Amino acid sequence: MPKESYDDQGKLFYHYAKLAGWNQSRINALLVKKWSATHWNALTQIEKRAAINMMKSYVAKAEKSRCARLRQMIMAYVSKNGQTLDWLHDMMEVWGAGRSLRALNYTGTVEVWNAVRACFHKETP
Repeated sequence: MPKESYDDQGKLFYHYAKLAGWNQSRINALLVKKWSATHWNALTQIEKRAAINMMKSYVAKAEKSRCARLRQMIMAYVSKNGQTLDWLHDMMEVWGAGRSLRALNYTGTVEVWNAVRACFHKETP
């Protein structure tokens, strides 16, 4: 069914599903298994709210996983370029990101990644 046929809650649910990295077949399997529904519009309002809340938790889990991978990339990149984690934490404080990578959300972690890459980026003549 085209996405225009979804209500606002359906659009929000599918947005969260996309953020969580789910594909359409996985979404369909969830709807059938949990609520015996073959389409979003077949759910009741209570079921829709429950589905959205469930998908929010999957988004949080996916974001936490992406943050962990990105933190590892940052630390490896800093180390590869001859700096220490103390240097990273000092630079993060200068950039206004605090001293902890774990305390950052995904957007903040991406900003630190871009700043770290900019520190070591060497232009070729």
